[in-house]
Amino acid sequence: MLEELKKNWFVLVVALVLLVAAGFYVKDQTQTKVKGKKIKGEQVVFSIADENYFMKDYEEKLNEILGDSALYQIFERELLSSLELDEDRASDAKLRADTTLTYVKQAQGKAGLESLDKELKALGYEGVDELQEYFKNIAKYEVLVTEHFMNNYDKLFKEYVDTKKPRKVSHILVKYEDPANPTEEELEKVKEIDKALADGKKFAEVAAEKTDDTAS
Repeated sequence: MLEELKKNWFVLVVALVLLVAAGFYVKDQTQTKVKGKKIKGEQVVFSIADENYFMKDYEEKLNEILGDSALYQIFERELLSSLELDEDRASDAKLRADTTLTYVKQAQGKAGLESLDKELKALGYEGVDELQEYFKNIAKYEVLVTEHFMNNYDKLFKEYVDTKKPRKVSHILVKYEDPANPTEEELEKVKEIDKALADGKKFAEVAAEKTDDTAS
């Protein structure tokens, strides 16, 4: 069910944030210290039923079973529950939840709702009743990942950027009906583009005038 919802804009955001948060933020956090409660000098990650779970134990267990969703869900819920959303993000989370429910009801009816309920429970929620909470947590992920990215850019990305020098490449598309046998008109258009760029005309202006890419 959630897989099918990826066709919608809000689920694309969810998928992206989950991927970045799980693979980038949490793994890096296992190598850093979290500010908070300490007992006898040891960092407490979270407490359940008066039992404390320490950072060193968490790191050992996480390194041993990094793919185990249950342990991560505990950490996730404890971490995210301590965060608050501003009014705009909270309203957006409610809108996403309402929109998702409406879409599922209209597209797949009862079977779709049951499937969505099952998948949310698999993620550690109480089902569709906590769909809004799910989207709130996604919004919190967005905040965490953005802050983590900005605070650790030099350490995590600067070396990569300096070494690999990634670039954003733009293009001007000229479509050939038959690439093996371009027409005179098509070749002339390519020449016009090359000349305009050689004469110093801005790339964006040439692209807007000459491109055959209707999506740009």
